[in-house]
Formats: sequence, C-alpha cells, structure tokens
Amino acid sequence: MPPTGADTKVKDPEYCNWLKVGLALYYLKDGLSSFIQDEVDAMHQSLLQKLYNASTVPAQLCSSCNAKDVKQNRNTYIWMFKSRCPISLCDTWLTELLALCTNPTSSKLYCENCDVTAWPKSPWECAKFYMPRGQTVHNTGPAQSDSQALLTLMANCKHFHSKLSPGGIQLTHTVSKIRNKVMHSGEMRLSDNERTSFITDIIKLLEDPSHLESLDECKKAVIEINKINTDSLKVFLNTDMEMEVKALSACVNEFRQESGVYMVETEKTVESLKEELKDHQKQLEDITSDLKDVKRQVTNKLIKGRDSQASGATACQVSERIMESDVRDIQLLLLSAYKGVQIILLNAALDNAVYWKDLEDFYTDIFIEEEADKEESTKWEKNEQALKKAVTSFRQIFEKCDRKVMRIILQAPAGQGKSTFCRKVVHTWCSVQKKRLNIPIDDGTSDRSETSGLEHEDELLRFDVLLYICLRDISDEKTLMDVVHAQFPIVESQDHMSHMEALIGQAENNKVLLIMDGLDEMDNSVSFIGQIMRRELYPSLTVLATTRSWKIGELRLIRSAHFDLLLDLQGFSFDNSMLFAKKMFDNYYKDESAIAQFKEDILKNDVIRSLVHVPLLLLFIVQVWYDRKSFPQTIHELYMEMLDVIVNRYMKSKKRIEKSQAQQDQKWPLESTIFNSNPKLSRLSLVKHFGADFLASLCEVANHFLINACTETSLVFDEEVLLGLLGKEGTSKLQTALGLGILSKSESRSRFCEKIRLTFLHKTVQEFLAAINICCREDRCSMFLDSLNSFGDVLRNEQIIKFAAGISTNQCQKIFEKIYEVCEKGKLQSKNPLDEYRMRSLSGMYIDCIREVHKDTLSLKLYCIYAANQKIWNELQSALKNALKIRIHLKYLYLESCILNDAEFDFFEFQCLTKLHLCHMTVKGKPLLSKFNHLKSLILRKCTLDDDVWICQSLSV
Repeated sequence: MPPTGADTKVKDPEYCNWLKVGLALYYLKDGLSSFIQDEVDAMHQSLLQKLYNASTVPAQLCSSCNAKDVKQNRNTYIWMFKSRCPISLCDTWLTELLALCTNPTSSKLYCENCDVTAWPKSPWECAKFYMPRGQTVHNTGPAQSDSQALLTLMANCKHFHSKLSPGGIQLTHTVSKIRNKVMHSGEMRLSDNERTSFITDIIKLLEDPSHLESLDECKKAVIEINKINTDSLKVFLNTDMEMEVKALSACVNEFRQESGVYMVETEKTVESLKEELKDHQKQLEDITSDLKDVKRQVTNKLIKGRDSQASGATACQVSERIMESDVRDIQLLLLSAYKGVQIILLNAALDNAVYWKDLEDFYTDIFIEEEADKEESTKWEKNEQALKKAVTSFRQIFEKCDRKVMRIILQAPAGQGKSTFCRKVVHTWCSVQKKRLNIPIDDGTSDRSETSGLEHEDELLRFDVLLYICLRDISDEKTLMDVVHAQFPIVESQDHMSHMEALIGQAENNKVLLIMDGLDEMDNSVSFIGQIMRRELYPSLTVLATTRSWKIGELRLIRSAHFDLLLDLQGFSFDNSMLFAKKMFDNYYKDESAIAQFKEDILKNDVIRSLVHVPLLLLFIVQVWYDRKSFPQTIHELYMEMLDVIVNRYMKSKKRIEKSQAQQDQKWPLESTIFNSNPKLSRLSLVKHFGADFLASLCEVANHFLINACTETSLVFDEEVLLGLLGKEGTSKLQTALGLGILSKSESRSRFCEKIRLTFLHKTVQEFLAAINICCREDRCSMFLDSLNSFGDVLRNEQIIKFAAGISTNQCQKIFEKIYEVCEKGKLQSKNPLDEYRMRSLSGMYIDCIREVHKDTLSLKLYCIYAANQKIWNELQSALKNALKIRIHLKYLYLESCILNDAEFDFFEFQCLTKLHLCHMTVKGKPLLSKFNHLKSLILRKCTLDDDVWICQSLSV
C-alpha cells in the first residue's frame, strides 16, 4: 500500500497536476530516447564520412588533450584548445562540432561534459557537447540523461533541426522552460490551465509532423500521456504501486541532478527499480521511504522563504534558524564574487578598445549632498542657505539603521558616477569584512599611501550580507531571489540559496544591505523592485538605490514616506577632478608629466572647466585631450571625438596593424545619404574606416531599444534581436562593434534560461547614437515625437534631446515645439512636489540644450518657445523663489565678467537674467536695476546683431 502521507497529499488536485506533468516529462524522455540515439549515431557517421571519407574510426587517436584546455577567446568568442592537438585530431573535431552548433560563440558550451579524445569513436561524447553542464562519465546514452539534457541537445544541434519542423524547434525551447518550471516549483502545485497547457505542448512536440509523429515510441508516449491527463491520479496511484514509484523517481532524479546531489539509490534506472520491485518487496519499501524523505528535503529547501516573499511575510515564519557558520559561508562566497571590483576604461594597445581596471587605482572622492528634512527647511530658507549638507562618512548614511530600516535613494544626472560609487561601497564592505574575518587583502590596496572614499568604513560591518545587483541586467527574473541566482552564479548550492533567502527576510535584525544600481535602467515590466522600494516586499532590507532623477517621480517615490534619505551626487570638486586626471595619466598612460599641461589647458577653457565635475565626461575629456591635445566645445562634440578616439586606437593597435598586412577591415558601403546633411557626422572616423552604413546600423539599434523602452528592455538586449536590426552582414557588424568596444557582450543566467546579452559601452553612448538617428532620419524623428506624450516621456529622453540640440537645429526645433504642446496639455502646480521636480528638470534641460548650440540664433528662438509658455514660467518662479534669487546674482557676476574680459558671451544668459529680474525687482532694491542698465549698455556697445528681432525685443524689456 502507498504511504498514508501520499494518499493524503494526492487529494490536492493541484499537486496531482504537478505529478501528471512530471510523468508526462518522463514519457517524453521515453518517446524521444530511441530517436535521439539514432540521430546521434547518424550525425557521428556523417562526420566520419566528411573527415575521413569512411564510416570507421581513424586508426590514430589522441590521448593527451583534455576538455579543461578548451577555452573561449575573450575578444573573438571563438572556442579553441589552449594548445593545438599533437595530431590535429581534437582541433578538427571541435571545429566540426562548433559548425553544427546553433550558436557557436555562446559561452554556454561545456566541453567538460565530454571526453574530447573519444569524439572520433563515441557518438554520445559528441552529443554531450551540446548538453547543459553536469553530464558525467556515467552518462553513456539517453537512458542516463534527463529530459532537460535531451531537449537542450535538440535545440543546440543543427543536425536535429532537419528532423523537426520550425514549430518543433521552437517547442524544444518551450518544453525546456516547462521542465524548469515544474522541477523548480517550490510548492509542487500547478493549476488546471497550466497542466493542460504544459501537457499540450509536450504532446505537440511528440507529434511533430516532420518526423516524430511517425515513430512508434512517440505514439506510445502520447497514449500514456493522454491517459494520465484524463484519468484520476488517485485511482491510478492506488491501483498501480509501480507507477507511483516511477513518477516519484522521475521527479526526484530531476531534482537531484539539478542540485548536484548524486546518490547511489537515485542513480539506479527505472528499469532496475521495476525488477527489484518484483523480486525484493523489502527493498521496494526502503526505496519508497527514501524517495519520500528526499522529496520532503528538496521541497523544504525550495519553498523556504518563497512563501514569505510572495505574501510579504518575513522569514520569522521559517522554522530553520540561520547559523553563524551559514552566514560566514555566504560572506565568503560574496567576497569571492566581488573579487577585483573594477571600472571601465578605454585601451590604446589591445585589440579590444575597452577594458577594465581596478577601481582603487582610479577612484576619487565624489561630492555627495544630503537633502535637509522638511521640518528644517523653514530655518534654512530664513538664513538663505542651501537646503543640503555634505556627506563625508558612511555613518551619516546608515546611522539611522539602529532605529529603523532604511530606504536610501542616490540620484544624479547621467555620467555623474552612480555605479562607480556603488562599486566603491562594495569594495569597502569587502575590505572591512576581510579584516574582521582575518582574510589577507590581496588587491594591493594596503600598499597605497593615499586612500579615497567615505570615512567610518567600519559602519558597513553592521551588514552581514551586501548584495549588489545591476537592474539593467534583469530579464526573465520575477523575484529578488531569481535575480540573485542569475547575477551571482557562484552561489549555486541550494543550501546557500535557502540560507540567503531566510537571511534576507529576517525581521528581527537589519543585517542585509541591498544595492540596486539603475532604477532608471531597468525593464518597465519588473514590478517587484518598486514593491521593495515601497516596503511591500522585504520590509526588513536596508536598500540603497541609484537612479537618474526622473525615475523617482515615475515610481511615485517623490514623497518622503517612501524613502528615508535622498542623496544628490554632485560629482567632482575641481581639485578632485584634477586628482582623477592625475591618476589617469600616472596609472593608465604612465605619463606623470601630462597633468601639469592638462590642468593649464583646463584653466584656459571655461567651457570644459564647467564639465570636469562630471566623472564620465572627465574620463572622456582626459582621453580626447591626450590623443589630440585639444578640447571640444560642447558635450555632443565630446562624444563625437570620443568615438573617433576609440576607432583610431583600434586601428593603430599593434594587433590590428599585423592583421591589416594580410586582411583589411570590413568596410560597408554607404547605402543611404542620411549623413550628407550633417558634415560633422560624415567626417567621423567610424564612417571613414567602416562606412556610413555601419554607423547608421548602430544608430538604428540604439534608437530602437530606447524608443521601445516601455515595452521591452532598452539597455540590454538579445543577440538575435540585435542581428536583425543590424541588417545585412549583421554578424560581421556585431563583431566589429564588439572589437571597438562600442558594444559589450555578457552572459545572462537565470533559473529559467541562459542567454547572451549585449549592451552599449554606456547608456549615454546609446543615447548619443539614438540622437544621431533621430536628427538624420525624418521617419525616426516622427516616431520619437510621437513617443513624447507626457512630462515623464520628455524627462526620460532628456539626454537624447540635449544631444539632438547640438547635432541638428531643425530637428531640435521640432522636438521643442512638441515639448511645448506637452506643457500646454499638462497642468503644473507649484505646491505639488512632483510638478515642482518637473519644472526644475525642464528648466535645466532647456539651458543645457541652448549651451549645446553655441551662439547660433536658434538658441534665442528656443528660449522664446520656452518663455512663451507663461504658465510654466509663472509656476516655476513661484516654486523656486529662493533659488532664483541666488541665480540672479550668479548670472550677473558671470555676465559682467564675460563682458569686461572680452570672453565669449551667450545672449540667452542676459535674456534669462532680465526675465528673472522682472520677476524679483526687489531682491536687492534699486541698486540691482542700475546694474542691469549697466550691463545693457555694455552689451549694446559690443553687440553686432542689433537687427535680430529676438535680441531687440529682449533689450527693450
């Protein structure tokens, strides 16, 4: 008789559904086994015929090559042996197996599954090349493989695609996901709809019209699956003890193979269990008891914490208590995962134009300000002082953690160093934890005489665990633990994952710091991140999240009730910007004398001096200056010259020169004239060396994902989608972009799938390329304008609009007219914090755009479009009264200095100052009016554009 527990459990219909799908997967494997074995043998015979023109194994075999010696080239992504095979046998077979792979550049090919020396004589060793990691020497055929291994083989090997219809090929991926969902179901329950859908897909695969539907094994499997789908599982179990053992055996085998637990009892085949069931009733009872125990253990580990996450409950409800040894194990794993925290730089000597360097070699303190509490704002206003205070230590950030759990927002414009600061926090946490655990610090930081970073580093010891997750890399993950599993592959043990889940959910102490980098960069379909920020999930976590400012409003976090601390990242002070430049010249270029000339040139250029506080722009400025010994005048010109630097270094590198002696770089023809109207773009080195179509393709990719940001991930994308957008010769273009470093390639691993993901060098680089596409193509400009339907849309695309202002005056004017329409439709209220933030952002964006176009008359026209919207202006001056008073004095001093010193002068600044003056005539009384008249007289004497109607109107106010 079955165990009493099983008889009770099977009354749950959703548990029965789970068992039915598990049995269906078992029959699927039975149905496919013979077919797969035959096709693997046929594939092997075809390879022998191709390589040796015979169907027999070659006489001479290799005995020295090892699967561990097969590595993927980090630049070309080609798999190869570290040293050539002595008889050139294994190299040849690896090449042929890669040729049959659907994605030969994938990082998810596991030669360690195979005995590479047995490829010529063993068909199944060849087949294991396409399977997931974990296939052992005991796997000698389909009988020893799980369903996931067989499905992955069919999906990854082109040989099987000729035996399947297009729909059948897709079904291999679909059924693979079904298998993962069933095997990873913590509750072991499925709804009726899920069971019907899953079994239907499994049957469709077995009935694939191309070949499978005619096989007797597949027909038998379909009959058995239909039987278990329609019959009552309880009757089925009670009347057939053997089928219960078979179902539980199949499920437990899947669980154990996934978690890496291999036990003698579960390695026995189902056939051997049948024989032992007939001959040894006592052994059958032992096996049944063992299966029940293992099932209970696996279930406890999978569902521990999962229920608490789904319901918002805490891990206090988890019966197991996390031991100190478990916490230490997790800490050691994280310290290993965070080993060598780095920042990205551009390289002048390697084949790949982008590489990573140790963070501590270059990190320089970034100025951080904390917004004052609302209760303190009145006294601050009375003193006419800033409503912020500098943050110089970790204690200022985390001191309130003793009293409550913190939600901390770190906001800053593009390129201000948000991600770099987060990496610095991670590096500091690792350092203090290593000291506490008496682990030697081997990153070289102990030898440095100068240290950078916030004070009171020991404050981070309050956190036993620090999790740093990059939100832009989230794809199919639906929970926080799915993200941890995907972004921390080193934490593979199910025990460690369970302990981490419980530790994250503990409510009695605040011991976990979660750093979420890039709220503005994540897929909009990811909902659980917002729930975490609003304390609807994991209320006991201390969270530090970074974002561009506009995302705060979109997530409805503008009210202080949703966060405890708002930090503004202001960038470098001038002294620290020069210190960062010195580190670049000393540690990167090995040129200690360059900093003196660089600083001298910076002090002579007011435009560039106003940009060096932005870390990303300073990084670009240093590298452009070092190559050209000159500065661009605007941000969009800086990005143009930065692209030129990347291309020129790529072309000048030693490896590229050696390659060019035998083969020229691919150059794609100009298939359109989209850059003809903009001479600056047509002179880019990307166009010169690789053709305009190459740049046009990159711009189209950048634009596509940013415009469709509401429906798909905008910053990280799949290789197949990108190749389609690159058009003709997409693979060659992709390899070139990867070699230049404009695109980078990474792995994405989750519990559900493994993907190759691509992303641009930096989000602003993608936005710059998208701006080029918008400015040079009328159809793309129209699409962009159609996407601007709200203030949120405008602010989300703020950086694109700034770039567009400098690239094309005509298209930019259309964009600003569209923004004016959006402003007309919106009703801004100065008392609304969200509207106040929007007005601030719009004002800053207009000023930045006007600076991008130099002294062009367009700047005056753009200003008039802006000033014409009196509703916005009136609300703005009311909401920002104190800030405007300060701006009046600053602008006056700036203008007076420019005029008296014959410096470059932007008439917009005077117009804006005039407007501000009219709003606040009494800031300093009558003397202020005399200052304005003095400025006006100076301007009129120097002005050469008196016939310009806009200037005349401004001066006549």
